[in-house]
Amino acid sequence: MQKTAQKEAPVDTHYLQRSITLEITDGGMTAEVESTAEYAAYQEYGTRFMKGKPHIRPAFEEQKEKFKADMKELVR
Repeated sequence: MQKTAQKEAPVDTHYLQRSITLEITDGGMTAEVESTAEYAAYQEYGTRFMKGKPHIRPAFEEQKEKFKADMKELVR
């Protein structure tokens, strides 16, 4: 998901791409992808002056489908 979000992030200085991080905890049972750039939410959702350029949400939706497929495979 991190790589997809980085690939889809709007690019000007690459700061937004570099700010998207992955943290794995709980012995690999929990993963968190976030952007620490202070303007990341404006890029994701937009403002009244500009349209958003979603990159985290599409990456999540893609990963969610992969996760569901993996879970179905495990319970077979």
